[in-house]
Amino acid sequence: MKLNPYPQKKWSVSETSEQKFSIEEIQRVLGFFNRITNDCVYMVDYRKQRLISCKTSNPVIFGYSKDEIVNMGDNFKIYDLILSTDEQKWLTKMDQEAHLIFYSYDDFEKRLALVFSYELIITSKNGEAASLYHRLMPFQLCDNGNMWLALVVVSQNTLTQKTTKACIDNCITGERFDYFDNTFVLSEQSQLTQDEITILRYLANNMQLKSIGNAMGISPSSVDRKKKSAFKKLGVTEPTAAVYRASKMNLI
Repeated sequence: MKLNPYPQKKWSVSETSEQKFSIEEIQRVLGFFNRITNDCVYMVDYRKQRLISCKTSNPVIFGYSKDEIVNMGDNFKIYDLILSTDEQKWLTKMDQEAHLIFYSYDDFEKRLALVFSYELIITSKNGEAASLYHRLMPFQLCDNGNMWLALVVVSQNTLTQKTTKACIDNCITGERFDYFDNTFVLSEQSQLTQDEITILRYLANNMQLKSIGNAMGISPSSVDRKKKSAFKKLGVTEPTAAVYRASKMNLI
């Protein structure tokens, strides 16, 4: 992704963590992926703001060779070259909203289970418009849960008119978020019921289960059951996290 994704949090990588992945080891992993796919595969090091590629040849994509891409990898200069101003603005906004979904998971394993998919309309080296489909998967987190390394697979597609250009899938929870109107919205199969939304609204006002039950005309145990169902759908365990995510989804 284009921006330093987590500027509001300090990096915290222990010496042990630093020793886990050397550049050579990362390149060996990338070499494996490049042997089984024709797509462009690379790693993003968010701490050092750089792209890492394997030593073996990657396919040429949007007219640029692997070496050209890597040479422009520092500070992600490649985006300034291939994206229009409007597309850069779209990517920046989508990127910010994607980070909110990422941080809404308190469980680091669920953060690692996320797959970010998005399409960029770019200008290829010969000046023609092309569609690049990105799949970004967290590969290693810092000790504090920030993104350290992410695996990116890029393929060149035929230009198509899509309703949404981005989505986020969680391989553990089965949740899917689609990007509509500058925000990620939980997909239909996991949508909250009206009662669950109402309970979240009451929780946002610091109401207790008994008071919520009285207001809704149901028992506290029913409120608790519906609350737990809402938390499960949102992929959270705490009221503050549930309220935060629901508010970002414009549900409350």
